[in-house]
Amino acid sequence: MVLPATSGGSFDVVVLGGGMAGLGAARVLKARGFDVMVLEKCAEPGGLAATRTDDGFTYDVGPHFIESSLPEKLGALHLCRDTQNGEEMFFDGRFHRVPLGLLKSPGAVASVVGAQMRAVLGPKPTAVNLEERLLSVYGRKFGGEIVGGLIEKWSGQGPRALSIDLLGRLDPPTMRVALFHVYAALRRAVTGQNPHLTRPAVRWVYPEGGIGRLARFLVENERIPISLNTEVEQIKHENGRWSAVATNRGRFTARAFVNTLPLSVVATLVGAGTPFDAHRRLLCQPILLVMVKLARPQLLRHQWAWFPEARFPFYRVS
Repeated sequence: MVLPATSGGSFDVVVLGGGMAGLGAARVLKARGFDVMVLEKCAEPGGLAATRTDDGFTYDVGPHFIESSLPEKLGALHLCRDTQNGEEMFFDGRFHRVPLGLLKSPGAVASVVGAQMRAVLGPKPTAVNLEERLLSVYGRKFGGEIVGGLIEKWSGQGPRALSIDLLGRLDPPTMRVALFHVYAALRRAVTGQNPHLTRPAVRWVYPEGGIGRLARFLVENERIPISLNTEVEQIKHENGRWSAVATNRGRFTARAFVNTLPLSVVATLVGAGTPFDAHRRLLCQPILLVMVKLARPQLLRHQWAWFPEARFPFYRVS
């Protein structure tokens, strides 16, 4: 249940953060009989999956579509509709639909094909960072300038400073991936459904009224106690264990705490001389979301448009 800001109290478990992770944890704990309280600093549940409304417009703070598996598990699939999401990149003076539209860019195609031929015919490259891996898989044009440019804007760090494991989030240029995108385009044209790359049985969906509706549904349907407008200001600890959290609404004590806040934030809240000291060195890149209301029904042809070139001070419009 959505409660007014609660003035402290004692509970079995206090969950820090009312995003989907925190609400999911509270749902499981409550089902097992624990007295739970979720603390959320914003006026709505959802965290990075929240929705804001203003003057008749709806803005999603975080995701713009999700896998159908999540609302299905929550019993909220009836709130969602299949989404016609698509994306394109702007480089070399024109938009390119992702991924098949990239074939219209001779430079991008030559870059990927050349990299793949070198991987097959030459010695297997040994990459030690993401930049080297991008160049070996996608080539200099597509891997270095386009994908590398987007990653640097997104993370605030050049690919050379990032883990090679990040490449796992990108679609590799394989025949399986190419055939799937052809299949997905045909399925969208025939059924209006947009399947998922790794699990074709899963669809991309969007909740009517915004992505934050799922968080609201979870709170109300499962009657999860959550104190909104409640910001954690300090985490108290004794003998290596968390004992209480001080908030702008009072002091909360519990037998156990579940944390979903970023580790860099927790390191500040618990203070020095704790095992979280090492996490103070974590680098965080803030993201500035600019919401613009335009007097026209549609601006983009697709869900997202990516801008990898350095001359643009932003990396995505959606």
